[in-house]
Amino acid sequence: MARLKRQLERFGFNPVGVGLDAGYFTAPICHLLLTEQIYPVLGYRRPSHGANPIRKKQFIYNSQTDTYTCPNGQSLIYKTTSREGYCHYHCPLLSQCTQSKNK
Repeated sequence: MARLKRQLERFGFNPVGVGLDAGYFTAPICHLLLTEQIYPVLGYRRPSHGANPIRKKQFIYNSQTDTYTCPNGQSLIYKTTSREGYCHYHCPLLSQCTQSKNK
């Protein structure tokens, strides 16, 4: 942001908006731009899926048994619901297909 301020002072710009790379999509930068009444146009940041990307849409839900089946054919059996309302499932192969710490 120091660079933007330096250019504004040096060239006398009065920008209405500024285009930025996705790497600049942070709360402090957005806050400063909006405080200065400069409309930010930021690049899209793709979510990181790690080394083994298994997406939600790859799981098949069975409403009769209230279970999900993973791409490996394993049924995820309901385990519990967290205080925040999220359902947790148990799978014997979970550690082989994900690096998530929420096992």
